Amino acid sequence: MPARLSPHFTRAEFEIGSRGGPVPRRSLTEYALGCLCASVLEPLRMELGAPLTISSGYRPSDPGQHGKGEAADLKFSHAPVLRAEAFARLYRWACEGHRIDQLIVYTDSAHLHISHTTRRPNRSMVLVAYPKAGGGYRYESVVPETLRDAGLDG
Repeated sequence: MPARLSPHFTRAEFEIGSRGGPVPRRSLTEYALGCLCASVLEPLRMELGAPLTISSGYRPSDPGQHGKGEAADLKFSHAPVLRAEAFARLYRWACEGHRIDQLIVYTDSAHLHISHTTRRPNRSMVLVAYPKAGGGYRYESVVPETLRDAGLDG
C-alpha cells in the first residue's frame, strides 16, 4: 500500500519528474506536502470533480518551494492548453479563500503550478506565465480587470 499524504495523494506522486527524488520520511518536507494536499490539492480536486495528475512535485535540489515540499505542478491531459473557461473557474476558486501561496497558469501548455506554505502567510498570488522569445517566461499578476480584458472571465 503506498504511503498516503491525504485521501487521494501518495508520497510516490511527488517523487516523480526529471528532478524528483525520495521525500524524507517524518520530515518538515513530508509535513509540508501533507499540508499542500489537505489545504489545496484535495479542495481543488473536489472543485474540478476529477483526479489531478502531478507532473512534478518534490525536487530535492530546488531551493524554492518544490524543494521544501510546498509546491506541485499539475498537468491537465484533457486539453493542450488551459481554456478560458477552465482558467476563469480556477481563478474564482483561488479567490474563494483557499489558502494558496501561488497559482501560476502557463499559457503555452496545460500546466499549472500551485503552492501552499506554513512558513509565513500565504500570498494568494494568481499569475499567468507567457513564454518569452528567447526562453523562460514573463509573469503577470491577475486581477479581475485583466481577466476581463484578456477574455478569460469565462
